[in-house]
Amino acid sequence: MNKTLWSCLYALGWLALWIWLATLGFPGPRGLDDVSHGGAAVHWAKTGVLENPWISDWLKVNGLLEHRFYIYPPLHFLVLGSWARLFGISAVSFQAFQICSLATSSLLAAILFLRTENKLLALAAPFALTAYLWDDGVRAETTAVVLLLGGCVLLLWPSRWSWFGAGLLLAATCGASPSLALYALAILLALICVLLLWRHKEPVRSRQSCYYFFVAGFLLVSLIVVVALNRELPSFLQDMLHHSQLLSPGSMTGNLALYGTMLSFGLQWLKIPLIATALLLPAIVVLLKPESEPMRTISAPLCWSLLMGSCVMVLTTVPLGQRLPTIELVSLIVIGLSLSTRRLASRRFAIQFGVCGMIVAANVMTPLDALTFNKPNKVEVARVLEELSQTPHERIFADDYALWWLFDWNPPPNFSSYRFSYHHEEQTAPTSLKDGEVWIVPQSEIQPVPLRLFGHTFRSLPVNRNVFLILDSSIEKNYTR
Repeated sequence: MNKTLWSCLYALGWLALWIWLATLGFPGPRGLDDVSHGGAAVHWAKTGVLENPWISDWLKVNGLLEHRFYIYPPLHFLVLGSWARLFGISAVSFQAFQICSLATSSLLAAILFLRTENKLLALAAPFALTAYLWDDGVRAETTAVVLLLGGCVLLLWPSRWSWFGAGLLLAATCGASPSLALYALAILLALICVLLLWRHKEPVRSRQSCYYFFVAGFLLVSLIVVVALNRELPSFLQDMLHHSQLLSPGSMTGNLALYGTMLSFGLQWLKIPLIATALLLPAIVVLLKPESEPMRTISAPLCWSLLMGSCVMVLTTVPLGQRLPTIELVSLIVIGLSLSTRRLASRRFAIQFGVCGMIVAANVMTPLDALTFNKPNKVEVARVLEELSQTPHERIFADDYALWWLFDWNPPPNFSSYRFSYHHEEQTAPTSLKDGEVWIVPQSEIQPVPLRLFGHTFRSLPVNRNVFLILDSSIEKNYTR
């Protein structure tokens, strides 16, 4: 059987596993950004307007207009909103969207690594992508990672139309996620530089039309986006810039300190060897001066452009979501592309084996985290909804867990996110709630019960996220368990 067929069978095996896990609540909510990203998609699906009333308090407090949600590129919200229109607005529907993102990304990654003769990395790809997208909920990366991987895979085929398609997908990546847009733009700049500087050399001259088709595809999608946004384009740019300034660490030193904190948390430091390998391998390949190979014509520019995107992400002060997991994922792609040279053929298996070990070590907490995401049973859901109906209220403040498990992505009209409200930023104590305001909070937020496994206590992994407390302005009415 050919490589593509093996990739499909392998991805189908993982898909069956994910569908089984979905019955247990996988991937499910992540506690923060689903209200933000999913809320905009749900409102667009219902009204055709890109707005998010669930975080209107946060938008207002931070100097943004409440009647529009322009702080991120719009493509993901339109994709997720279209999915909601087709398959309904529900937890099952959005879980299916997450599973489809995982399955498609894993298939594309497996094809990429099989194309570059890295069978072990192809086996590890679904695990790495599961670890990456596990923490995303329905963030924009669930759409953007598919587009980025699709663009990279199409570039590995020396065909004008495959490169045209790669240009389309990489341009669409820019319209879905600001973090992955860095990599798409870096690839565009790298290929333009190759075309301008080495167009007279045989490997580039023989594929010159491919480069032109790639740029044409990229520009076509960019033009479509500009025309579609029309008069709203300045508003998008203004809100996205304002949002980036709100979240900016303020300086390069602050940004590097932020990365230091990320890498020092838990077992995150185990990602350092993986990232270091991605930095060293392309340099080693250059020193080896490999002979002219068909794959090297594109894999080398791809490697260096992806590394450049990661460097820009680390060194600039622009705040971007999913920084460290994104760098980890891209490092894996860089390693696979670097190993495509024949000069490393004798060492390819050993390097892949070591990299797979790094991936497992760096993401060892992911399966443990899965143990803490149990859906609340029907009795718990009925209890909370019954108590809510008996508690006088004008507004409900809740988070992603309540949105997924209590309201099935269809909350009442007076629903808002307490993580994106003035309460969360200024007055976080339950006693600060005003009359008529109610919080629905996972018990893990107030009285966390840590996961215990094999005699060890994992304090960062509470197991009682599926039990809810209702808090109102009277402390005597607050639930305690």
